[in-house]
Amino acid sequence: MALPREVADAMEAVWAGHRTVAEAESQTLDFKEDAPSERESCREMAETCLCLANTDGGWIVQGVRDASTGPDAFLGTGLDPELLRARVRDLTRPALDIVPSEEHFRGTRLIVVSVEPSEEFHSDTKGRAPRRYERECHPMDPVEQRRLREGRTRFDRSAQVASEQKLLPQAFN
Repeated sequence: MALPREVADAMEAVWAGHRTVAEAESQTLDFKEDAPSERESCREMAETCLCLANTDGGWIVQGVRDASTGPDAFLGTGLDPELLRARVRDLTRPALDIVPSEEHFRGTRLIVVSVEPSEEFHSDTKGRAPRRYERECHPMDPVEQRRLREGRTRFDRSAQVASEQKLLPQAFN
């Protein structure tokens, strides 16, 4: 798979030392390095996938150190793309299906994950639904979830016809 322009440009800027990895991240692009355990790496990936799916979608590049710049930022990853895909499905409700692919950037093995925006809200197994704000994931409260869901479905409560039984008598004066 050819890397999307946003991902390729950000990685080249980091490699050249023009930007840190953190500066290269955006609303639709996140970089991750492997956690101490495979289980933790998969959990972190699931959380970031939820953030992107619940917002605008985007890309995650696994195998890059967040607070670095230059060639040293590209650590690589030992994760298996299919295991990652299965674990993200297991850790999200409704199950989120991602598209991870193994890519090589300047000799370093990375996993690039494409996350599509979803019309539904996805949460973790505890019901928490994060959303991406610029470069960070933040939890959504139930009011925000309802407001955003209505916006996505274009449902306008004020456009609904009210029955006379639900109206107060003062409404007819």
